[in-house]
Amino acid sequence: MISKTVYDIINSDDEEFVNYKDNNNGFINFDAYISNKKDCKDKLTDKKKLLKRYNKLSSELFIEIIQTMITIFNVNFEVPNFMFYADINKINKLWKNDNQYISRNFNKINNQMKYLKSRENLFNLEVKEPPILSFLSNNTTISFTNGRHRFANLRDLKAKYIPVIMPLHQHHLLEKIVYIEK
Repeated sequence: MISKTVYDIINSDDEEFVNYKDNNNGFINFDAYISNKKDCKDKLTDKKKLLKRYNKLSSELFIEIIQTMITIFNVNFEVPNFMFYADINKINKLWKNDNQYISRNFNKINNQMKYLKSRENLFNLEVKEPPILSFLSNNTTISFTNGRHRFANLRDLKAKYIPVIMPLHQHHLLEKIVYIEK
């Protein structure tokens, strides 16, 4: 193992090295640092492979995903929630102001692995219930209770609509996001 003491690194709080400091002797474990850099590069390659593998959503698979979501809703949910088909673009516009918004730009996504795992689950029909969302108190911002990664993936795969679950007391806001086929 190669370890070196570098005064500037040891005495700084540089996040790139802070996890590799041994506070007892002041050494930096450069082998671990280099190994971690390689792991990060490998994970980036894996992410790119997953994006390439799951980049086209056939209409048949989309219908199966939707049917699975509806079945799970019918089995697991009761009033005070209701389900309907919502327009993905309308939801996305109202979701952008929420602090948990997932960007369309993959490089800006905070939890890329969760996003990719959600996409993989969609393609493997390991689908959960429809996304659960609600309007915040201003009635101009949507927030997800559950399913924001499923939603973001279907949005990014160019789906036009998705079944969603909303609290019954917000039924009067339905027209803001309901899907209307053109």
